[in-house]
Amino acid sequence: MPQPDPPRVPSATSRSGFAQRVLVAVLVGAIVYALWRLADLVLLLFAAVLFAIGLRADAGCETVATFGYFLIGLHAFAALLRHYIVKDDTLRCMLPG
Repeated sequence: MPQPDPPRVPSATSRSGFAQRVLVAVLVGAIVYALWRLADLVLLLFAAVLFAIGLRADAGCETVATFGYFLIGLHAFAALLRHYIVKDDTLRCMLPG
């Protein structure tokens, strides 16, 4: 039995679909740019707060680094807890394949 021809898409629809994709790409780019500028503002405010309380920039970096190491250790502890104590195969679900 021969296959029927696929329906033709009118060119106006394809053009509007292209315009929608371009609009989405522009909006996503604008959102990313706005978030990037917001992150710059947050870092600037963080530096201003550190300056206001009398900490030098290197002390602030050390504080942020220590907090980051704490979060990494907490994450590793939680992963080991779920793997060896809870045994819910969360690690296996995260692995590819």
